[in-house]
Amino acid sequence: MQKKIVFIFLVLFLSIFVVSGCILKKEPLVQDEDSWENEVLEAKECGMDGLMCCENDPACYYGQVCCASPDNPKKNYCADSCDFGEENKFCRKDDPKCNSGFICSEDYCVQCGEENELCCSQDICSDDLICYQSHCVKCGLSGNPCCGDICSQDKNRLECNNGICKECGFGGKPKCKEKPFCDIYHLENNGLCLECGKENLPCCLNDKCQSNLKCVKGFCGK
Repeated sequence: MQKKIVFIFLVLFLSIFVVSGCILKKEPLVQDEDSWENEVLEAKECGMDGLMCCENDPACYYGQVCCASPDNPKKNYCADSCDFGEENKFCRKDDPKCNSGFICSEDYCVQCGEENELCCSQDICSDDLICYQSHCVKCGLSGNPCCGDICSQDKNRLECNNGICKECGFGGKPKCKEKPFCDIYHLENNGLCLECGKENLPCCLNDKCQSNLKCVKGFCGK
């Protein structure tokens, strides 16, 4: 009888142990088809499409080839093919370095000719844009070349000064060459147009102040 009790106890113990093991055992998570590729991307800093080539074999994965810049062999990337001269690809060694509509910049072919883009070869820009400091810009705007000797007039006064449109007549800017030299509520001082008429600022000409302020001893106050 005692042996039978011991046997039953052992059976129960083994059953509990097996069941516990099954509960603790984790089933592997179902992975997406592309998860292994994502893991490679996370683990690799080279050898993938658009990334630099690896120093060891293979230099590139998935049948891609290592493309090196003709002018700077230290620069390289992995791609399906080394089609130099195309957008965001290395420039060719010889002219034309890039296809039409692109220009070589820091060993890469980039778009050119549109507003705020680099000028194309021979300083060419599209439409009514002009090439200024290697970029295509509109003339007549603040900081850009004048359109002949004319500047566009927006909320701020612009004046053609040495071929460049510059702000004048307000907010501490130089006085304009034509009257009124300074905007309303500004005073000329040493060739600059300084604000006036506001509280704690100097009174404008003829002791004028803005709003309901009064000119007291040369300054505007309540």
